[in-house]
Amino acid sequence: MDSIIEVQRQTHEEIERFEAALSTILSRTHKTHKSHISAEHKASDILDRIVARSVYLQNAYDDIDGTRKAEIDVLSAPQIPGQNDLDEFYARMKKVQEYHTRYPNQVINGFDIELAGILGEEENDEIEEEDLINTLFSGEERYGLCLDLYTSHTQYNNLRHLPKRLQYLQYLDALAAVEDNSLHSELTKECKHSKEYEK
Repeated sequence: MDSIIEVQRQTHEEIERFEAALSTILSRTHKTHKSHISAEHKASDILDRIVARSVYLQNAYDDIDGTRKAEIDVLSAPQIPGQNDLDEFYARMKKVQEYHTRYPNQVINGFDIELAGILGEEENDEIEEEDLINTLFSGEERYGLCLDLYTSHTQYNNLRHLPKRLQYLQYLDALAAVEDNSLHSELTKECKHSKEYEK
């Protein structure tokens, strides 16, 4: 088990490195709209990771289970006559050496791999990121430049008790007219109270 104080220190370091990576991503210039959208999604992913680590850190500092206080008490215990001040240090160092002897080829810091994957420094991750962006938008949306309402148009036309089925352009006109009156004012009361309408 790692020291809770060391885990907190590592978490602080990870948050700082995520912030530096976020700064790097946001400071890049983008030639295409697709690369701009990809960078925004990477930035969002980094922010989510920063928030998750910050919440973990806050819970660790709240010390609900008392592990942090217990560890500080062990490290700052008053000297017992006949006992060396560094006994706790040597006991912990022995555990670390045993761990590294048992797992000599263990990746020391998996965080570096995680960060490299987010920043797209590995070739395989760039291909996966392009696929992610391609799945977020339909072809008609042109990576978020336009809005594809075919799915919502189909759902609208499949409502029960619908008085009249609208063509796609008529549906767009109805949505554009929302500024003037309420949306779907032509629908009957029983249609508005159906489960399909709520979706």
